[in-house]
Amino acid sequence: MELSDIEYLGTPYSNGSCYLINFRAEMVDFIASELTKQGRCIYSPISSWHLNACRFNMPKTFEFWQHLNLSFLSKSKKLIVVMLPGWEISVGLQDEIRFAKENNIEIEYLDPTPYFEMIKVQGEY
Repeated sequence: MELSDIEYLGTPYSNGSCYLINFRAEMVDFIASELTKQGRCIYSPISSWHLNACRFNMPKTFEFWQHLNLSFLSKSKKLIVVMLPGWEISVGLQDEIRFAKENNIEIEYLDPTPYFEMIKVQGEY
């Protein structure tokens, strides 16, 4: 695979609720895993950094992660927008969508409902 094969997985993340942040991280980990099983070259900033952010008391704000996230997105062929609840009002995700549009990066909108169903059927990952 080439660096140009990367598909960036964008999802809402930051919120005042620890429960919601952890739920979003679990869902995006599952979705990233399923897409990778399909042979896609997925980069998920949440999957890459959520655990360290929790373990090492790193900020979970858009402002802290913006430069790193946009650096990875700029090298990606596609932005996959995971439409988890709150995606339309997520400041970080909306910034990534804006950046992708301005830089002619393809955008794919992904409905997470089938993944919810997969988890329900499988019971565990």
